[in-house]
Amino acid sequence: NEKREEEQVKESSSGSDSESEEEYEDVKILPTETELLSCMFSSWFNLFKKWTFKSEMIPLSEEFIEFLQEDGIMLAPEKYENARPKDPWDDTLDGWSEERDGEEETEEAPTKSFPELEAKIKQIIKDLEGEVLPKLNWSSPKDAVWINVGSTLKCTTPTEIFLLFKSSDFITHDLCYSFSECKEATSRTRPEQFVLVLRKWYALVHSMEFRCFIKNRKLIAITQRDVHHFYPFLLKPEQQQNIKQTVLNFYQKEVENVFPEENVVMDIYIDKNGRVWIVDFNPYGAPTDTLLFSWGELEKVAGEELKIKVVKSDMEPTQPIVNRSRLPVDVLGGYDISSTASIESFVQMMRDMPNNHQ
Repeated sequence: NEKREEEQVKESSSGSDSESEEEYEDVKILPTETELLSCMFSSWFNLFKKWTFKSEMIPLSEEFIEFLQEDGIMLAPEKYENARPKDPWDDTLDGWSEERDGEEETEEAPTKSFPELEAKIKQIIKDLEGEVLPKLNWSSPKDAVWINVGSTLKCTTPTEIFLLFKSSDFITHDLCYSFSECKEATSRTRPEQFVLVLRKWYALVHSMEFRCFIKNRKLIAITQRDVHHFYPFLLKPEQQQNIKQTVLNFYQKEVENVFPEENVVMDIYIDKNGRVWIVDFNPYGAPTDTLLFSWGELEKVAGEELKIKVVKSDMEPTQPIVNRSRLPVDVLGGYDISSTASIESFVQMMRDMPNNHQ
């Protein structure tokens, strides 16, 4: 088995880095309903508990699911006044209020609350050392990190989690469209049970996150996961061969005969000691992002040697797809809004601009 691993990595050492880019036929790959269900966090977590980050799951009530699907950002009353998003033209953020057009504005806090859920979340956050990364059955709200202080998924309160979930298109997809792209016709529109997943927060080194494509139980391709940054050390042939060997060893020993599906996309992290951690499993097909590959290319290389792709220069990085859901770049003008202070400074700048109320 070890000899087979070494031969596969050796064959791929010349890889795609020196090859010219080819044009590949655009194909659409759709997962089966079973493959989608196998990629739910609750389906695979216990199988790979040893190889992933400490996590806890909370079953969600239908009342809370309805709350997530309602229009508007409504936060629990307990935290409402301190956490609600600021209106850029609301002078009350400076600590004082005034009457506009002779009328004092009032706003009612939402009446819904989920005290039992909040209590469970607070206890889990405490158990996981005060910081967690939240996700639903399949997705995390990474497209909504702009609304969280620090622009990360790190949460320390239930309110931060609720706000991220209410602001995320990825979460909406899990709630409403999770089975909309199945290979076969299905009457299923959602899983039987939605769960809130709280994972212990770690500040991962993004250069060592990789997305791995498995077809017919064979590891066929690896791509850099952070495709909007260039990491020169990843171009070194010895580094790429080490990554291939590490990932291949891990897949064949720990995943190949354990994960129930033949086709899957696996996100992994390699720490400084060379240990592989499973970040997530995704369906092989839409809506999973192929990053530096295309589905057409993946289908072509499926019968070939293991292939790896990384960003090759500082001119190559692309804007991450999740940015499509963020604030418009032309509005921000490059302004940094990664902290509470800088957000308030940005709002003050916008208020001081001429004709800002027109």
